[in-house]
Amino acid sequence: MATAKIPGTTVTLSIERVAARPFLAEYKRTLVVARGQDILTKFKMDSDTGGTVLVNLYRISDKSVSLVDRLSTYFVNMELGEVTRRNSTIEDEEQGQFLGAFDVTEAKDWRYFPSSERAKRPIPHRMSDSKS
Repeated sequence: MATAKIPGTTVTLSIERVAARPFLAEYKRTLVVARGQDILTKFKMDSDTGGTVLVNLYRISDKSVSLVDRLSTYFVNMELGEVTRRNSTIEDEEQGQFLGAFDVTEAKDWRYFPSSERAKRPIPHRMSDSKS
């Protein structure tokens, strides 16, 4: 599990990755929203069936953040602990302040990189960017 602390709040966002199949790099993902020690919600994210590892985190307002990967955008109301999902668009990466990213290290460890530690990276192979 990797965890991001939202600056100026007591809210944390964690993404749990659990292997979906032995011997394959496929993962089930769950977003956990907490305030202090209280879990507000657990939300099943799209599975990572390969290539969905990078998840960028953005602050939209004092009360909301978004997480963007190659398939979906997850909007989190930090006040209510509610999560909504929609198909990602390139515009989703252009709104809000970049806070950091959930990603793997060179050693393949899952963790959160705050923006002070690593600059924003584009989401590779965006589904909405592909040409038919």
